[in-house]
Amino acid sequence: MKQHQMREMRKICEFVGVEKTDDFLSRVCANKTMKAMGAMKKETRENGLFRKGGVGDWKNWFTVAKNEWFDQLYQEKMADCPLQFKYTL
Repeated sequence: MKQHQMREMRKICEFVGVEKTDDFLSRVCANKTMKAMGAMKKETRENGLFRKGGVGDWKNWFTVAKNEWFDQLYQEKMADCPLQFKYTL
């Protein structure tokens, strides 16, 4: 999502079966940044959890052992899943 925003937004639209203009998707991309969402949160005074939103932040939360355990569990549970994810850029 962070590397190819417009392409991924188009994929989401196709998946959910909606058609949106590039202008609309550009505005969505501009407003999905952590900075923009933080400003919206302040404006609306909504409570909620906002994290950094950075790729690779899991390294700050997982120990090496916990990461190895998760990788093994993930491989077992998601063996038939065709989706590929990037955990670092």
